[in-house]
Amino acid sequence: MTEETNTSFFVQLNDTFFARYGRYFSSQSIKKNAHVPFKDHSQIIILTDILSRKNNHHAILHNNFPAKLHSFFIDAFLQNLAFENVPYALRDAELIYLEIDNLTFTNAQQVAISKDFEAMYKALHDSNKYLLIALTQLGPLLKDAEQSDSGFLSRQFDLLLNHPKCRFLVFSNENIPSRYIDKHFNYLQLGAPTEADIAAILKHQRTDLESYHHVLIPDEILLHAYALSERYLSTKQTLAKTLELLDSSAARTAATERIDNNPQSKPVVTTNVLTSVLSSWTQIPASHLQTNKFKLSEFIHGMQQRIFGQDTAINILACALQQVQARLQHHNGPFCSFLFAGPEHSGKKTTAIALAEQLFKQLNVLYFAQAMPATMTTLLDIKLKRCTDKQHFALTDVIATAPYAIIVFEQIDQASPAILDQIYRILHTGLLCDENGNQYDFHQSIIILNTTRGIENLIETQSTIQEELPEHIDLMQLVMNEQKYANTTNPLPYSPEELVDDVIASIKMYFSESLCEQFKVIPFLPLNKSAVEKIIHQKIKMLGKLVDSRYGIELGYAIEVIRYLANEVLMQKNENYVIDIDKGLKQLYFVVEQAILSQADNKQRPAQLFLQLNETGQSLRCDWLIASAIRQHAVK
Repeated sequence: MTEETNTSFFVQLNDTFFARYGRYFSSQSIKKNAHVPFKDHSQIIILTDILSRKNNHHAILHNNFPAKLHSFFIDAFLQNLAFENVPYALRDAELIYLEIDNLTFTNAQQVAISKDFEAMYKALHDSNKYLLIALTQLGPLLKDAEQSDSGFLSRQFDLLLNHPKCRFLVFSNENIPSRYIDKHFNYLQLGAPTEADIAAILKHQRTDLESYHHVLIPDEILLHAYALSERYLSTKQTLAKTLELLDSSAARTAATERIDNNPQSKPVVTTNVLTSVLSSWTQIPASHLQTNKFKLSEFIHGMQQRIFGQDTAINILACALQQVQARLQHHNGPFCSFLFAGPEHSGKKTTAIALAEQLFKQLNVLYFAQAMPATMTTLLDIKLKRCTDKQHFALTDVIATAPYAIIVFEQIDQASPAILDQIYRILHTGLLCDENGNQYDFHQSIIILNTTRGIENLIETQSTIQEELPEHIDLMQLVMNEQKYANTTNPLPYSPEELVDDVIASIKMYFSESLCEQFKVIPFLPLNKSAVEKIIHQKIKMLGKLVDSRYGIELGYAIEVIRYLANEVLMQKNENYVIDIDKGLKQLYFVVEQAILSQADNKQRPAQLFLQLNETGQSLRCDWLIASAIRQHAVK
């Protein structure tokens, strides 16, 4: 950054308001061939045109830059004024950058500041140079400001706004309607920094961080930190968050002991340090913060330990995620977006939970949208329920604090056309705007839409598969190998691609073709008997852990209990093959609860319960057993 403290303006206005709150920049001290960020910014020439006008020659620069980047843009602009063909009066222009947010002044200070502005007005009148004044916000220029100090400043700036040798540049990310502003200012959208700008800024700031922390930061660490920040910290303030990440990582690196005890050596910031710092901020394990790394086989295996009967869905989901991780071209939409299509209770919600665990090793990243009535017209009104603690949050707050969040919209087919149009915009552009023009960025999020529509072919397919499956699976093998569930699903009579095509053909009755093009369809088949038995086995295990932790009671069970409960559950399925396993397991929870209550007051009660069928095999029973008996009969 170029700062000049020996210009004619500075000499004349030393110890004034402008010197106390401003920084001076001069184009005379910038080297012609110096490579500065934003040097080739497309809007610089347009800004020069605006400032060159006789009238209406002030500019509001709309941007999402953090304030610390303003000086880089100023340097680039002044370099252009110094060495390109620009009007003579602007060629040697100087600039004062004022940071005057939330200032208050006494009456005596206001009198002194008024004299400072009058002195500035006179200095401009006597100078052959133009003065550019850059502000960090619009507030000090607004005549209708509520605060008296802001109103006072606006009156002072009004004196300079009409001076023919003064030009204002205001950095702002707000849209503030004001006739006064519209009368004097032109609006200019700066756009985001390019990759070259980002690299130049990071290298410049790297020098300061290395000097302050006495460490070394390699080039490859700079861009890696940016990629991590964009993915996990902020999509709007990525550069600022990158600098914070590098700053903390440099500090943590400097705090480590130097192995060679050589005070002249400098420790080097590494990827491990970056991910360690980021892990402490996001609570995501460092092992899951590696960008562009996705192990297909590990993901599929992990999902299959939680999701049963949906191998097709798991494989399509895994391949889609692998393609996302390997993507080289720029992508406009979210990190990835899916439509989970299948009957109720087929595992769609459980798959979203397992996905969060596989990708992030924690569930704080997973949010479920509330039901969207037909009267709802904007997604910005929707509340999201966090998976872990069931707290509700605004959609905008979630995407701002956790840009990588997994957001599930359930029963999306019931949403109004206005909501579906906004979802299309998110999936198509990665952005959503409110009525004031504020943008919310979904580029790093994972969007999941759930529907039970268009699944007729899935039900028919599962019915065909069920007829070809063996009547029973080996329950003993299931129980004894509970940590390694084998893929026992028979080959499907249709390929996964054919299933997806069938679903897409059906859901186009409910969603527009343009919306259907934005997501990857994940088909969920109705649960078959094998899947139901595996799920019940898991439910019994979970029940056993709960009983043990709450009451200190060991729960065993006979193998035939699994098949009995599976038959009970399957008997309740409706014509759409909807299977509610929790509803079908009410008998299981009831008999265990009754057994525990029967001995609630008995301090000498046994420590083991055993689940089995009654003599006729028509119902469950749960008995108290001594340790030797349960060891003979139970499977734990």
